[in-house]
Amino acid sequence: MEQASRLLTALLEQSAQLSDKLVDRHGLVRYGQWCKQEVLLAEEQEQWVQRQQELEAHVKVKREQQMERDRSQQQIRERQKVEREQREMEQREWEQWARGL
Repeated sequence: MEQASRLLTALLEQSAQLSDKLVDRHGLVRYGQWCKQEVLLAEEQEQWVQRQQELEAHVKVKREQQMERDRSQQQIRERQKVEREQREMEQREWEQWARGL
């Protein structure tokens, strides 16, 4: 009877140890899954940051191109204004010369 009691106690202790190991193993599996998820999230965040930087660089280039176009158009308008004023001045001079004849 005592031997059966010791055997039962030993079996219960082994069962408890196995249960602890399974819990630990399950916990490690869950921790491993959590780590894997954290790595995936970090990679996704890194990709998002990289994409954001690419978009910001693209916007900067487009903004610079637009500023260049604006400057170019302003220079064209200024040149056209100078040419128009020159033509008007030449026209007035021509008209004054023609009146003098």
